[in-house]
Amino acid sequence: MELKRVSELLSKESWSSSLKSVKPPTDWMNALVMNYLTTQGHARAAEQFHIETGTPMTLNPEGTRIRTNIRQSIENGRPDEAIDKVVDLNPELLEDNPALLFRLKKQEFIELVVQGKTEEALEFAEQELAGRVEDNEFLLKELETAMALLLFDNPRKGPLSYLSGEEYRKETADQVNDAILSSETDQGTSRLPRLIHLLAWCQERCTHAPQVLTTRKHVPRIEIEPGAYVEYHNESNEDYDMEISVGDHDDGPRGSGDGGIVTAFDEVMADLEPRTRRRPST
Repeated sequence: MELKRVSELLSKESWSSSLKSVKPPTDWMNALVMNYLTTQGHARAAEQFHIETGTPMTLNPEGTRIRTNIRQSIENGRPDEAIDKVVDLNPELLEDNPALLFRLKKQEFIELVVQGKTEEALEFAEQELAGRVEDNEFLLKELETAMALLLFDNPRKGPLSYLSGEEYRKETADQVNDAILSSETDQGTSRLPRLIHLLAWCQERCTHAPQVLTTRKHVPRIEIEPGAYVEYHNESNEDYDMEISVGDHDDGPRGSGDGGIVTAFDEVMADLEPRTRRRPST
């Protein structure tokens, strides 16, 4: 049988029409948003979203607020304060996760360097970091890279400027948030980025499949930019950004091998069955 171009079988117009005909249940979409807000520690946004949509907060609101406070401490350049809060919440968490503790301590070192406290940073590195990299080549390289910030008059400029940026703080906060979630629940990280990851992987798989190699430019796709942001606008005119990280999709998401895509999707959508009530009409 002669293979035809995908564009001959499915035009752009018919593809768009098919997409518009799919109506995901509002309850499911609200549950995905709430899952993101609560797992990522956006307590105020989650509470407002609950008020506006009636979507249940699947995680303990108090726990979400605590994780929000820890996240804010890190993102505002106070990792030492975040360490104290994590210890108060779960004394064993950092003891059982030395790599995470090292990340927080390294973040504290970076903040000292950025503030121009060179001598204090050197003393901190000797007392708090040097002993944590023994017999660990990976952490040693991480420390060496961070120490290289001292070579620049302005650590916010140059090839290592990313270490002193807001994005690096956010990465640290995400790691801490995920660790706390994993220790408290079996829910893990947010399902929304995992769904986007699954979509991106499926598109790549379809595009590069042997049977469509000659027509891959014609496969309909949704373009996903790495680090893209999805904006949520609520009725209070407050904006909340949801970052979508799209990484390497060669291996695909867990459970997404041949014949396993449905399994992977089911895992992502677990516990997201419609359980919300409609917002009362006014």
